[in-house]
Amino acid sequence: MKRFCLAWNFLTCFPLGSKSKITPTELSQAMAFFPIVGLAMAVFPVIFVLISYPFLPPILSSLIIVLIFIFVTRGLHLDGLADTVDGLSGGRDKKEILAIMRDSHIGSMGAIALFFLISFKVALLNEIWVNADKVNLLKAIFLFPVMGRWSLVTTAWLLPYARKEEGVPTAGWLGLGEVFAKGVTIKEWLLSTLFAGVVAFFTLKFYALLFLPLVFLTSLFFIKYFKRKVGGVTGDVFGAVNELIEVTSLGYILLFFIL
Repeated sequence: MKRFCLAWNFLTCFPLGSKSKITPTELSQAMAFFPIVGLAMAVFPVIFVLISYPFLPPILSSLIIVLIFIFVTRGLHLDGLADTVDGLSGGRDKKEILAIMRDSHIGSMGAIALFFLISFKVALLNEIWVNADKVNLLKAIFLFPVMGRWSLVTTAWLLPYARKEEGVPTAGWLGLGEVFAKGVTIKEWLLSTLFAGVVAFFTLKFYALLFLPLVFLTSLFFIKYFKRKVGGVTGDVFGAVNELIEVTSLGYILLFFIL
């Protein structure tokens, strides 16, 4: 229960459990519960859908669903995506990319990336809302945040920490990228995969046997890309991977598993 509370407190804006001293080992072990946190945070937009389904137009409801997720997560992963895009678009080599990513100010390319990613999420949810029944819509809302958090564990397991050569101390949630990257083992990944697999099976039934490998291979694609560009993972890269996997998971759900 403590590890779930740690994962919940890192990924959401609602505190859970008592405050106590946390060790780096406990932090990395808590990543195993990230998919469960993704499932739990989906309860908020699901309640909204159950209340608003007959009353609001799909496009407005889809926008509100995305905004609820942003509020619950404090926009944490979106911030990582924006910083990552700014770094990749402005840096000529690994050192420059990482330096730009460390800057907390959002540049024009990061802002554009945020606009399009949010727009894609809204558009995909709207298409599911219009073309599928309410049950399948709720399944999609539960599933895509789980896949995003599962990808974080996969990334932490497979990628080294990219800033290990800098020797600069980091602070804040995004500064914990080193703890997660160094501490996650196959044990945490397997446990997170079990959680993600159970959710996928209950939402997609046997189609989960196709959906999970598809999401995993997509995660591997982004992992390989960031390995080549920055040599590993940072807190910002974690955020970027989560957002990219969320939106691609919604796309897969719409194209192959719902309609």
